[in-house]
Amino acid sequence: RYPMQDFEIQYGAQLTVRDGQLALFVDQGKVADVFIPGGPYTLNTQTLPLLTNLKHWDKLFESPFKADVYFFNTRLQLDRKWGTPQAITIRDKEFGMVQIRAFGLYSYKLVDVTKFYKEISGSRESYTVDDLDGQLRGMVVAGMSDLFAQSGIPFIDMAANQHELGAQLKTKLAETFTRYGLEL
Repeated sequence: RYPMQDFEIQYGAQLTVRDGQLALFVDQGKVADVFIPGGPYTLNTQTLPLLTNLKHWDKLFESPFKADVYFFNTRLQLDRKWGTPQAITIRDKEFGMVQIRAFGLYSYKLVDVTKFYKEISGSRESYTVDDLDGQLRGMVVAGMSDLFAQSGIPFIDMAANQHELGAQLKTKLAETFTRYGLEL
């Protein structure tokens, strides 16, 4: 987040958003304007239409203003690890109760910065990929645990059906990821 606290942004200041980033302006907790890579953008009433509306500025406004600016990484986050912290017990027709563990990789990217800000990161000064990983890993593990229990795939055939299980898990988790502004 920039500026960090009680800093003013000068009217007419330049904003540059690099490739793989989005910039989000927030005024008193309300999401205002989003900037995509490019620029430099000159910050004025034309380039900040939602903030202009929220603050009730007229077209001739030229004073410094306060707003929070958040920069978000939109690059694909590859090879994020997940795993069951302990064995999951499943019922198998042939073997009875079986304990299994599972590990894997997943990738995701930020696709809706407004949803992500409102649902996940909020007004924190810094929110890293590592901060998010714990939450996402928990969702993946919970989804996989449910999938093992519901799949009907015999234990002996699970290794041979990894691709199918992965596709089912992706389908199961896609809606949740979308709700948070992410794409699995």
